[in-house]
Amino acid sequence: MKKFKKTLCLLLAAFTMITMGNVNAFADTTNQSEMMENSVLQDEAKGSVRYYGTVNNLKQTKATSNSVTLTWDDSNSASTSWTVEYVIGYNGSTMSSGSTIVTSKTVTISGLVQNSYVAVYVLPNTETSTYNYAYYGYAMTTPSAINKLALVDHFGFSSSSKYKARIGWTVDSDASYLSYGCADGSSNYGYIIQVYNYKGKKIKTYYSTYARTYYELACTKPGTGYKIVVTPYFKSNGITFKGASKTLFAQSQAKDTSSKSGLKKGSFIVKWKKVKNAKSYTVYCAKSSSYVSDTSTLNWKKVKTTKKTSYKVTKVAKKSVNTKKYYYYYKVIVNGKIKGSKKAVKSLGTIGGYVHTY
Repeated sequence: MKKFKKTLCLLLAAFTMITMGNVNAFADTTNQSEMMENSVLQDEAKGSVRYYGTVNNLKQTKATSNSVTLTWDDSNSASTSWTVEYVIGYNGSTMSSGSTIVTSKTVTISGLVQNSYVAVYVLPNTETSTYNYAYYGYAMTTPSAINKLALVDHFGFSSSSKYKARIGWTVDSDASYLSYGCADGSSNYGYIIQVYNYKGKKIKTYYSTYARTYYELACTKPGTGYKIVVTPYFKSNGITFKGASKTLFAQSQAKDTSSKSGLKKGSFIVKWKKVKNAKSYTVYCAKSSSYVSDTSTLNWKKVKTTKKTSYKVTKVAKKSVNTKKYYYYYKVIVNGKIKGSKKAVKSLGTIGGYVHTY
């Protein structure tokens, strides 16, 4: 093992280069002609395997938030124990290294930090040459959940348009090494986005690349609600490893159908189109002495929660409506029922414009 230990020390010095995908960083520190004998060399260091002896089929088979498990085969039936050397990386830096001897063809390395990755080297203890080992770079823990999953912009109706559900999220910086666990190509890591209707039936699954943290869900339609689940994942040797999921309940806005026909000096009628999964609707109003373009600056007051699809407004903030003196703005919040949510899911408000008599 003396020569192998020397090789490992040289590897540790070159570890930063390997994390950047430099395959030659390892080969340059050893006798390349001897290492290439009876070997299978893949192009990528990340998630790839190199064989230089009797150990073969080395692969990651399990991952948790703080451990990785690998297994292998050995064509030499005389092998009864194996030395496993490993180097642990996190967020682009080497954290630690270690070794262990196992008597079965599997090893679990635990006590890891989530989003860390491990380069693993397996050498049969029956080998006389320390170059006859297998190398796996890298096994990875399950990735951490995304942050701040939310609707982006409108979902539903505006004055003249319809909008599908569009979602966005953020991720921790250490999750950017998700690709390190992937042995099945660059397209096999990122996010799984599952969309369910308000009754809980799955209607679509999307796969988003890691670099993309925004997604328009083409399967969604205004006028109803959805449950959306986003899960980070990577795929290695045909096995999909998933991190913790984040769930968003998305409720569509209602379509405003109000008209001037219900407008009087002392009242006005707000109308909207029925939403499939609505439990109720809440009408909010605000008034201003002059026209305003930015309604977010107004002092909105709750007027009424109703199960109907219209409401006659006669008072705002306990004061009688006077459409000649004031401009009145209104919006309707949908209180939707979506399976899996313990409480009503509120939509973004439907801004219906304003009412005023001249």
